[in-house]
Amino acid sequence: MWIRDGEWVLRRCTISQWNFDPFDSFFGSAGGFFDRGAHVARYRCYPVSFLGKDDMERGNKISMPSSALNELASRNISWPMMFELRNDAKNKKTHAGVLEFVSDDGMCHIPYWMMQNLLLGEGDYVTITNVRLPKANWVKFRPQSENYWEISNPKAVLETALRNFATLTIGDRIPIYYLSNVYELEVMDLRPSDACCIIETDMEVEFAETKKKQKTEVAQPVPGKRIDGKTPVLRQKDVPAVKPWEHRLPHGVRTSCEEFDKLVRLGSVIAPSPKR
Repeated sequence: MWIRDGEWVLRRCTISQWNFDPFDSFFGSAGGFFDRGAHVARYRCYPVSFLGKDDMERGNKISMPSSALNELASRNISWPMMFELRNDAKNKKTHAGVLEFVSDDGMCHIPYWMMQNLLLGEGDYVTITNVRLPKANWVKFRPQSENYWEISNPKAVLETALRNFATLTIGDRIPIYYLSNVYELEVMDLRPSDACCIIETDMEVEFAETKKKQKTEVAQPVPGKRIDGKTPVLRQKDVPAVKPWEHRLPHGVRTSCEEFDKLVRLGSVIAPSPKR
């Protein structure tokens, strides 16, 4: 990583599990004669925690069923594999890589933060399509909290975190894990496309100013008016006695007793005369 013209430039040297392209080696570049079209499938999605793999929350790689691997292998698919994830019901979409093919048929597992971006619930359908994305050369992030700048070396933390990501999509909020904290960065802008691959690429990084939370204004009471123009009379609440010392002595000892007062009224006892 180095700084050029006041911008962060990250040199990506991540080795992807899909770095070798057998189709490209033997049949030419992707999209050639043996290209049979994109793989499109609908799956019920669940969080990666259902697989017991919470570490997948640190990036945007998903798990798909083994049947998807067989289908993809039968096509001339560009490598590394990248996918568009779309929630048709909410008109939301993002992009991801794939880590493994261990999910049950008809199911996929994706990081929970991606489900939140897509407005997906557990068991909802997501449409997954394999796509080709250009390599990113410039990105602008906006931290969602000022606390991000309290990190001692935010540049190194960002570079390390992005190694777990295969793609970036404008509008996504990605998590950055550091120590025991999670920081959110919104992808504000991206070049050369709205969605890009960030595997083994150099890209310039800029930051937008963090949004300041607006203070909530407390509504002030407005005096009401009657239809006849007269000033409304407000009912006063019951006010407790303004002489709290009555019926009490120092240290909280009561000077009156309801049972004794009742006996006095019945004439059973004679109340003592107050001392003068």
